[in-house]
Amino acid sequence: MTVSNKLDSCQRTNPKLLSDYNSILALSYNYRTEPMVENVSHVQHYSKKLDMKISVPISATPVCISNIGVIICGSDGFINMYSEDLSDIKWRHRLNSRIYATPTVLFKKKQIIVGDVDGTVVVLDYEGKRISRIANGKCIYNNIVTNEEETIAYFNTFERKLYCVSIDKLDVLWVANLPTPWFKTQESFAANRDPYAAPVITDQGTILSANGNKISAFTKKGIRVWEIELPAMIRATPALCFRSKRGVAPCVNGKVVVFDYDLGKTLMIEDLQGRIVNSPGLSNMSCCVGDLSGNLLCIDLNELSAKWRVNVGAGLDHGSVTSTPAGDFVFITDRGNAICLSYEDGSFIWESMQTIGLPNQSTKLNQSLNITNNGKMYASSYDGYVYSYIFEEEKYEAYPDYK
Repeated sequence: MTVSNKLDSCQRTNPKLLSDYNSILALSYNYRTEPMVENVSHVQHYSKKLDMKISVPISATPVCISNIGVIICGSDGFINMYSEDLSDIKWRHRLNSRIYATPTVLFKKKQIIVGDVDGTVVVLDYEGKRISRIANGKCIYNNIVTNEEETIAYFNTFERKLYCVSIDKLDVLWVANLPTPWFKTQESFAANRDPYAAPVITDQGTILSANGNKISAFTKKGIRVWEIELPAMIRATPALCFRSKRGVAPCVNGKVVVFDYDLGKTLMIEDLQGRIVNSPGLSNMSCCVGDLSGNLLCIDLNELSAKWRVNVGAGLDHGSVTSTPAGDFVFITDRGNAICLSYEDGSFIWESMQTIGLPNQSTKLNQSLNITNNGKMYASSYDGYVYSYIFEEEKYEAYPDYK
C-alpha cells in the first residue's frame, strides 16, 4: 500500500497523525541528502542554413506529470513531452514563437495550457492533441493560472493587460487594463515590457496582478476592488499563504512587502538591500526570498517578523524559491547549482552538482526547480540542458491516508 503525503496551502508536507490506526512500512525519500543526476537531455535544433545543431535555451521550468511524463518547453517554440527519466520524447507540438512561460497542468481535465511570446495560447491533452487555441498578439512572459474548477484561465501580457479566458474554447471573457508605470509616460524603450509577473489567485477567487509598482485585485468578473502601491517596481510573481491570508511582494529595490490580500493592506516591509527579481517560496507559514547579491530572508507570516537572514555567496536571478516535500527551501544561484537551506534556521543542507563528464557539457542551471513527491527533481538551463535527479530512498513507519 502506498501512502501519499498531502501538501497544505503553503506547499509543506502535512502528514496525518492517526494513532488509532496501525502503522505500515512505506517508501519515502530523504530530501535532506544531495540528489544525484539520473539523466540529462540536451535540447537542440538543427539549422539547415548553418548545417549544424544549435542549443535551444530552456526558460520554462520542466513540469512532471506522474506516470505520464515531463513537459519541457523551449525557445524554439516546441512543447515536448519527455519520459519521466528524460530517456525519450513521446510527442512534440510547436507554437508560433519562443516559450518563456512555464506550462500549467490541468490535472482534473488531464490537459496542459501553454502560452508563447507572440500571445498564442493552446490547450493540449496528455497525448499532445490540441483542444483549443487563441492568439492575442501580446507577449506572454509568465505562466498561466487557473481557477480550482479548471474552467477559467488568467494570464498577464506585456502592454499591461490581464486576460480572463474560458479553458474549453479559450474565449476571452474579459480584459483588464493594469496601472501605467512611470516609464511608460516618458516613452522609454522598454515602455511596453510589463508585467513580467504572473497573476495569482486567492482562496476566495480574487485575482491579483502585479505590474509597475502596484498590485491590483480583481473580482472574477474583472472588477477592480483594491490596489496597493509598492516602494518600487516588481518583476517577480507575489506569493500567497492561504492559512495566514497574507501575500508577499518583493520589489527590485530590495524591499519585501507583506500584505493582507483580503483587505489590500500593507502589513510590514523588510529590506534585503539588494535587487530582487526572483519569486518567494512558501513553507509552513514562512516565506523565503533572495536577491542578486545572495542575501536571503525568511519571514514568519504568522508573527510578521524576520525569522532568519543568510548570505549564500551567489545571487538569485529570475526564477523562484521553492520548497521540498520536507519543507526546506531550494533555489538556483548565479553559481549555477541548486542550494537547499533549512526551513528552521537557514542553515546549509546541500548543493547540487551536474558534472557527469559529457563532452562540452554546460553544468550551469537557470530559472526554477521542480521537486516531486516521488523523489525526483528537474532543472533546466539557458544552454539547453535538462536534468533529472533522484533522491535517496528510505523506509519509514507511516499511517494510512484515511479521509
